[in-house]
Amino acid sequence: MPLIVVAFLAQLIIIAIIIYILKKILDRMLIDLAVTHFEYYHPGRQSTDPVLIISHRPLSGKDKARLDKAARKISVDPARLTYQVNKKKFGGMVIKTSDKMIDFSLRDRLRQALPRVFGKL
Repeated sequence: MPLIVVAFLAQLIIIAIIIYILKKILDRMLIDLAVTHFEYYHPGRQSTDPVLIISHRPLSGKDKARLDKAARKISVDPARLTYQVNKKKFGGMVIKTSDKMIDFSLRDRLRQALPRVFGKL
């Protein structure tokens, strides 16, 4: 195989690794931001409404424990938390209550950022 082809393939592999690492970092940051926003959301009463938590992958026990703690902090019964996996979110998390949606999904962030970066296409 010519050297230029090998060099090109090596560069593609490096780019794929960098994209994978950046996606992991962004995913972690977006989940942390969503949970932080949920911690400061307060319905103003003891809420019995369900809370839907959507992520692109099953959440870790650590993430679920943090969400349970945040729910107790804002007077929401942790048993009301429902977890759902939606691969279309790409990363991050969406938290839906009866009156609010906290959207820190990678898909939403890209949708918001692309027009700013490239202008209206």
